[in-house]
Parts: sequence; C-alpha cells; structure tokens
Amino acid sequence: MKTPSIKGSFMQLLVASVQERMKRGRITQGDLEAALTPEDLRILEEPVRPGSWYPVATEDRLLRLLMAKEGHGNVEYLIEAGRLSADRVIALGIYDQLKPENAQRLGDRFGPFLNTLAAAAHNFTRWRFTGTMERFRIEVTEAADYPDAVRYTGQGFIERCFAYTTGRRVTVTSTREAVDRVVFEGRSEPV
Repeated sequence: MKTPSIKGSFMQLLVASVQERMKRGRITQGDLEAALTPEDLRILEEPVRPGSWYPVATEDRLLRLLMAKEGHGNVEYLIEAGRLSADRVIALGIYDQLKPENAQRLGDRFGPFLNTLAAAAHNFTRWRFTGTMERFRIEVTEAADYPDAVRYTGQGFIERCFAYTTGRRVTVTSTREAVDRVVFEGRSEPV
C-alpha cells in the first residue's frame, strides 16, 4: 500500500512558511523537535522537489505546528492558510484554468477541475463534486488518512478558488461525516 502523500509542489509552500517563521524566530529548534519526527526535520533541511511525494502525516504535523505557534490553536488559522495557499497557486500561473482570462469562463466545469487538482495534490482520496457554482457539495472518500488539519486548509483553498473563479462571495464548510468520508459544502452569492 502506498503512503498517503502530498505532491512536492504543494509541500514547498508549507515548508517555506515554516522556514520563514524559523528565520524570524517565531518557531524555534525546540518547537520543531517537540512537534516533528526526524523524517520531518530532514524534509525541512533539504530542498523540496516539486515532482516528489511527501507523507501527508508530515503535512499534518507542520500544519498543526503552525496552528499552535501562529494561530494560537484556532482552526480558523488553517482555513486562512488554505486561502493564502490558493492565492499562491493562482499567482504561480501553473494551472491554465485559474488564469484570470480563463477562470470566470470555467463556470460549472470548475467542479471537475477541482477533482483533478485534488488528485494532483494528494495521492489518495477520491473527490466527487455535485451541484453548481451557487450551491455545491464535494464528497471526499477514502479519506481515513486525510487529517483534519489538511481538511481545514482544503476548506480555505476551495473557498478562495471558487471565489476567484466565480467573482462571487463564497462560503465553504467542512465536516468529517465518517472516518473515511469528508464533505465540503459551499454557497456563493453576488458581491
């Protein structure tokens, strides 16, 4: 069985966030050693390769460390981190569907694109989008190894991508309906 993992291109953003806080003294070596495994520490010390896969358990521990040190334990920190991650991915311009000239034309085809993007980010889980850009549901199955810290950042990521794509105000919630099933629900309205 393959290790549930995150693609390096997405992991780079998270590792850069931790390294930036280390440089500013907001996260200490002691914080790292208390929250992370030796494998996690090696990942922080070496360049993250965009095409490689990294354990989702490391992603979870890094997110929880950031939430504890920067977000005072509040999950809203993770949701906002997901929004900012979406901003960075959009700014990179690597997905044609998220380029300004294409994004708002994507319309209701955004749901299937999001399924594809999720598969590019993590090598496990299955995503199914139903609904419209105004009211939608995303069911994530095979999600037993999909940590809640990752779920909350996913919530913010989805919200920002939908807002960018539709030009509307979007609200997304998430729940873990079962051990192996997470559901994101969203609504949008004109700005």
